[in-house]
Amino acid sequence: MADELKDQRVVTMMSPSDLKAIDDWMFAHRIRSRGEAIRRLCYLGLIADQAFPALLRLANEKGGEITSALDEITDPENDDAKRMSALASFPRKAGDAVLDLIKDISSVVVAISPLHRSTLGTEESIKMHETIRNTIGKLDIFTPDGTKKLVKLLRNPKKT
Repeated sequence: MADELKDQRVVTMMSPSDLKAIDDWMFAHRIRSRGEAIRRLCYLGLIADQAFPALLRLANEKGGEITSALDEITDPENDDAKRMSALASFPRKAGDAVLDLIKDISSVVVAISPLHRSTLGTEESIKMHETIRNTIGKLDIFTPDGTKKLVKLLRNPKKT
């Protein structure tokens, strides 16, 4: 879409607040014309429309895993030992679900990256990937090694 000749005119009416929001976005992203800003915002809307169903499915799937783990803890049919076991394993199960969700979201982002890069530019695309990578890095506390590090830190805090 970005390389095609832009010779089709579309006339639309907008409120002053809509134009202000577009102009603010245009300035923040260093875009030279309002027409280019509107085109890019349209592309971003198409990207979001393409990615949203997959992201929603992933969130529902991982949310279901967390809900199932919670149900094991709160199920009155379970005896205390089973509930305590479920409670002990909940952080790992929830952490795995969240970590999987972040990785799945990252995969969706990578799939739509070429369109995102052509719409916002390479610098914005790189920032988005770095944000995802940093978020995944922060979630390592949910992994067995990360949990061990956290427990060790809590047991032996450095004195300042």
